[in-house]
Amino acid sequence: MQDPRSHTCCFSGYRPEKMPFRTYDPDAVQALEAALDRAVEYAVSQGYHTFLSGMAAGFDIWAAEAVIRARAHHDIRLLCAVPHDHQSDRFAPSWKKRYNVCLVNSDAVRVFASNYFSGCFSVRNRFMVDSSSLLICYFDGQAGGTAQTVHYAQSSGLHIINLSPRTYDQLALSLRVAETDFIAGPFRLSGADLPPICKQFSNFSLFRPSCDCIPASECVYLVRD
Repeated sequence: MQDPRSHTCCFSGYRPEKMPFRTYDPDAVQALEAALDRAVEYAVSQGYHTFLSGMAAGFDIWAAEAVIRARAHHDIRLLCAVPHDHQSDRFAPSWKKRYNVCLVNSDAVRVFASNYFSGCFSVRNRFMVDSSSLLICYFDGQAGGTAQTVHYAQSSGLHIINLSPRTYDQLALSLRVAETDFIAGPFRLSGADLPPICKQFSNFSLFRPSCDCIPASECVYLVRD
């Protein structure tokens, strides 16, 4: 059976306040949205049909919206990995509205905790990387959750497409990703090097609180109070 990671892509990037442009700068936002559209199109052309978004304001929601746009002409899925209930409570009203629209238009939602706890974002990020073989990110070197996710993806052997400004022009000129610096690391889709993955993922019913495929003490996806 084909490893589901071979056709699953996740996203990671900055919240609005960490982006190098103002979110009310229409030219900059449109440039990023166009770059996301082309990156998603490239991923689909390479056989990816399942996309994971962590649904934070900023890059995550822009990415989810790109998948929804692409779904108009491709048979692909948007899965929302929400770190905790009420994630959007502190979002600005405009981001909260976009968040809700993405959830309504997604194919599945996984909520990792009923309430915020200090490690819930890390659990969410690890889940997305462990479930994927491609990461589309916006990373320019700033410390934080995106940096941790990118470094974990690199160490896990994922392909990485980086949409930071230094790669905008390259992405516009060519989608021959193998010939650019977008990709870091080889695929590792089988064998002993692979970490265990929830068997529920194989039939896309993983979006449930837990399963019994491995001992609970070893499951990084099981949320504990």
